[in-house]
Amino acid sequence: MPIPMAISTAWVACFDLLHRVQQGTIRDPYQFSRDQQQSINSQASDFRQRQAELLRQQNQTGAVPTPPQIVAPDNAGTR
Repeated sequence: MPIPMAISTAWVACFDLLHRVQQGTIRDPYQFSRDQQQSINSQASDFRQRQAELLRQQNQTGAVPTPPQIVAPDNAGTR
């Protein structure tokens, strides 16, 4: 008797998940949360530094400087 496709797919997904856990490619929720918070803090710090620099430039020249281009993140930290 053939195995129904839904059951077969579920088993493959289950084995894939177990394999990824054994390989260490899945982060636990606490590590994920820490990584996200560090990333947010880093991005906020970078923003504040850029903002302060633009304000300094504006105060020195009296003109509004051209804002820097917004670059999308590369998502290198995601899996």
